[in-house]
Amino acid sequence: MLIYAYQLLMQSGSFASPATQAEVQAMVTAVNASNSVLEDIGTDANTASTSDTTIAEFGAILPALMSFVDANLAAYQAYINDNPGSFSSPATQAEVQAMITAVNPSVVAGTVIFKNLTYKIVKSPDTNKMWLDRNLGATKVCASSTDSACYGNLYQWGRNDDGHESRTSGTTATSVTTITPAINKFITTSTSSTSSGDWSTADSTGSSRISAWTDGGANDICPTGFSVPTEEELTADTTSATTTDVINSATAFSSFLKIPVAGYRDRMSGTLYSVGSDAYLWSRSANGSRGRFWASVVAVRFLQR
Repeated sequence: MLIYAYQLLMQSGSFASPATQAEVQAMVTAVNASNSVLEDIGTDANTASTSDTTIAEFGAILPALMSFVDANLAAYQAYINDNPGSFSSPATQAEVQAMITAVNPSVVAGTVIFKNLTYKIVKSPDTNKMWLDRNLGATKVCASSTDSACYGNLYQWGRNDDGHESRTSGTTATSVTTITPAINKFITTSTSSTSSGDWSTADSTGSSRISAWTDGGANDICPTGFSVPTEEELTADTTSATTTDVINSATAFSSFLKIPVAGYRDRMSGTLYSVGSDAYLWSRSANGSRGRFWASVVAVRFLQR
């Protein structure tokens, strides 16, 4: 590999005639740096280590990579971690270029600034629908499925972002008779206090909260132009997807949505469960004749309208 890289660089027109020792030394230094980065990528992809390849290191790879996008760095790193079968050890320039080609179409130009956080928009490879790049409230795109900074907030179904969504918000066992309670606490429920197990005694069918969670609805928690997806929309890009069929936590993270194992908050106690092991997302669809009362409190991902 090194000999081939030296030959490529010698054919690039970077040498005088005759060449100088300094030019040859610069070639050796550049090729060695490129090979070192490729070795690191191969190791990260095929061992338990996590990719931390920097923009400068990608820039050192020879021949120079085409269409590298600095803003996609986290997505490139995640791809290396999630696709060991795509890289040799050491990796080749062609393998890294193939990664860039695969990742770039899923990251669309454009950002959304919402509640002091900047989100990017990602495009589904199957439905062509546009999604935010991480859970609502997450401070970054997931570097791994257990990256706690990308877990985001946890919402009671159909409820506004009134403060209850904080993973550490206080709790109250006092039931409410509206879908817009003027409190910032997580409302715990039990079958003895609320026959349906719902956080509100209003809206027994869930129809009001379906409307409330639409774009511009009474409890709209999304940036303008986005909404919580319907079950059909969420399913099409997760458990029924073609490119990455989400069947477990590993495939949830390896999908273009990078879904983390954020766990859930139990509706009866407010206690966090399954953090670091299970992934959950809300849809705004109701469950049969009742809203999604029995499902515990989970994260939200937004779909562009």
